[in-house]
Parts: sequence; structure tokens; C-alpha cells
Amino acid sequence: MNQAVLSEELKRRVLHAVEAAPAPTRSAESKRTAWLVGGALVLSFVAYLAYGGVRITNRPTSLMVGTVAGTAIIAALAIWMTVGRGRAMLGRSSSVLMAVAIGSPVALFAWKIIWSAGYERGLDRWPTRFGLRCLGVSLTLGALPLAAMLFSRRGTDGVHPGRAGLSIGVAFGLGVATLVDAWCPVAYVPHFLVGHVLPLAMLGAAGLWFGKKILAP
Repeated sequence: MNQAVLSEELKRRVLHAVEAAPAPTRSAESKRTAWLVGGALVLSFVAYLAYGGVRITNRPTSLMVGTVAGTAIIAALAIWMTVGRGRAMLGRSSSVLMAVAIGSPVALFAWKIIWSAGYERGLDRWPTRFGLRCLGVSLTLGALPLAAMLFSRRGTDGVHPGRAGLSIGVAFGLGVATLVDAWCPVAYVPHFLVGHVLPLAMLGAAGLWFGKKILAP
């Protein structure tokens, strides 16, 4: 059997397999994603409550509300830019995804420092608070939703799966940062970098690696 016959036979088998496999509707895919990611978010929130939930401590309420609100807005924009596909069939461009992955952590850091600086002792040193506990809480809360989102979108990005995974990891890390900011009263710069910004980089790195494995067709 020559090469041409083999190629035709292989093509026929592939087409037959594609026709035999039921293609899920967009509605069905959306529902599956909502259940997977929604369930992961619920479990993460339960873990957040187990850690103590929102803690006002001795910081002014306006200080906490301002930093949490700013973080929530940055997170919402990042999630919308990464999870949504926009007008393109293939999703956001690589430049947009990289802008989200790099720009949103910078925006988070700038907002936290600028808002906290407006309050007396808002940026006080906390030399005993290295940020390791906030780092652990952030990674614990962010790991499951990130895994659920990547799994729900497996095999859907043939253009830039790594960058898509990177931006999704950072975006979900920002969502977690909103909760952690309502839990942690410390704005001391070294602490904030370790406990609040570093988790974004780590979740982004995980998204980058797993995105190449899971999101690629």
C-alpha cells in the first residue's frame, strides 16, 4: 500500500472520528465551566472563612474599604480581559494577555501603597510580619479555582496557551488578593511584596506551565 493510499485512509478515519464525537454546544460548555469554577470558588471561600474571613483589626474602615475596592476593580478587569474572548474567535491577543499579566500586579502594588500612604501610620514597618502566612493563604485560596478554570478550558487555545494560562493565573491571583487584603491589615512594603504580590507571580507561573499542557489542543 503506497503513501497516498495510507494518507487517504488516515484522513478518512480522522473525519469519521470527528463526525462520531458529539460536539458540545456553547451553552453546555458555559454551564460546565460555571459548575467547575463556581464549585472551586465556593471551596476556596470556605477555606477563607476558616482562616478568619474579613478582619478589620485597628485600621480605619475607610482604609480597608479603599484598598479592597481598588483591588477588586483591578481583579475584575483582569479576569474580564483574560477569561472573556472579546470580539475575536481566538480570544485576546498575546499583547493584551501579557499586558494583563505584567500590568495588573504593578497596578495592585501602586494602589495599595498610594491609598495607604494617605493615612497616618498606614505604611508602618512590621519587621516581624514577613508575609509568609499571607503567601500561604493566597496560594491555598488560588490553586483550586485556577486548576478548575484551566481544566474547563482544556484544548481550547491553539495560539498562545502558555500566555493564556499565565494571565489566567495572575487574574485569579488578583481575585484572591481581594480577599486576603480584607484579611490582612499590613501595608508594609516588604510584607506586601512577599505576601500579596509574589503569589500573583507564582500562580501566573503555574498557569503558564499548566496552560501549555492543558490549554493547547
